[in-house]
Amino acid sequence: FFSTIYVSDDFRRKGIAKELIKSVLEWCHEKGVSKITYNTAENHSPIISLFKQFGFKEILHADNMVKLALSFN
Repeated sequence: FFSTIYVSDDFRRKGIAKELIKSVLEWCHEKGVSKITYNTAENHSPIISLFKQFGFKEILHADNMVKLALSFN
């Protein structure tokens, strides 16, 4: 479960969040993690879009929140 991913305003739009996600995915793959989830507000479209670029799918909408998940084969 991703708890939080945050990049300070001064460092956004430089690919840092993508690199953080890549690192986490590599680590999870190495450790044999089979599924990763991330929750965010449903109106936080930039982060939802970013996670979808990595193959995450929206699996739940509830109380103005979205749960995204990625399963490894």
